[in-house]
Amino acid sequence: MKRLARFNKIALALNVFFALLLVLAYVSIHVPATTIPYLAPLGLGTPIWLTVNLLFAVYWLIARKKRFLLSLIPVVFSYFTLGGFFKIKLSEYEINEEDLTVLSYNAQGFNKYGRIYGEGNVGDSIISFTKRKSPDIICFQEFSHRYHELLDQYPYSYVSNSKIDGFKKSVLGVFSKYPIIAEGNLKFPNSFNMGVYADITYKNDTIRVYSLHMESMGVTPNKETIIDEPYLRLYGRLRGAFRKQQEQAEIFNGLQENNSYKTIVCGDFNNTQFSNPYRLIKGDMQDTFNEKGKGLGSTYSFLGFPFRIDFILADPAFEVRAHKNYNLPFSDHFPIMASFRLKEQ
Repeated sequence: MKRLARFNKIALALNVFFALLLVLAYVSIHVPATTIPYLAPLGLGTPIWLTVNLLFAVYWLIARKKRFLLSLIPVVFSYFTLGGFFKIKLSEYEINEEDLTVLSYNAQGFNKYGRIYGEGNVGDSIISFTKRKSPDIICFQEFSHRYHELLDQYPYSYVSNSKIDGFKKSVLGVFSKYPIIAEGNLKFPNSFNMGVYADITYKNDTIRVYSLHMESMGVTPNKETIIDEPYLRLYGRLRGAFRKQQEQAEIFNGLQENNSYKTIVCGDFNNTQFSNPYRLIKGDMQDTFNEKGKGLGSTYSFLGFPFRIDFILADPAFEVRAHKNYNLPFSDHFPIMASFRLKEQ
């Protein structure tokens, strides 16, 4: 009994620690990274904090201890305010011709740096994939101008330049089967990253489609780098990236305030749904994974851990019909596709 009592004391101390982490992560999601930068990285671990607290709640319930409330209350509160990170879908929706289909893909430059091995011509494989799926609109992040002409089934497109105002930038593109009547850039200062948008005519209406590539965390996904780099330096780099993401989200919102069109946002946010930049960009839009996705919805693997950092967000004027993730080996990100219908006005 003494051993069990000692174990329960240690378990309680750990429980308090992880419950506090979950609470602080919740605070970080609602407080801008520019206000309390030290909290921002905690949001990345939200799925872990939720899972550990759920396990503690189950343990205390089995032990018939009221301590289960210590974890259960923040878990339930977080679920209903932040949403879950795992979705169950009982049936698949068959996309039909009435749907508007949108694909978002960080293609990692179509492997122009040779980081993907053993997959043949990666660029051609990506083009073949897009032709098989044939979405109405494709939003690329880290596009390559070399493959522009191969997307010949899209008569309308806007692709950004690799240099803007003398600075090297990530190349982004929007490809559409429907006419593009206007386009533009979102310039993120002091950053390689940026965003683009295209205004597209669709069914006697105009919709605005964004392709965003938010600030990278700058962390190389290998164990040696993580182990060798001093913890404080790594944490400081994450804080800096989150501050820039916050500024970039505010730039997006500034542009959106003057936009009267129905909107779809695609992009590599380089952050999860448990972050303030995501919350700021999403606003009252629908996250297509939350609406119609299944499983973890992972779009990026970091040291074997699944992260959902690529998103398709849709104006409430759209009905989300489907969301699908594709586990392809052609980039460090996985593509996602969603289908929509405009609601009756």
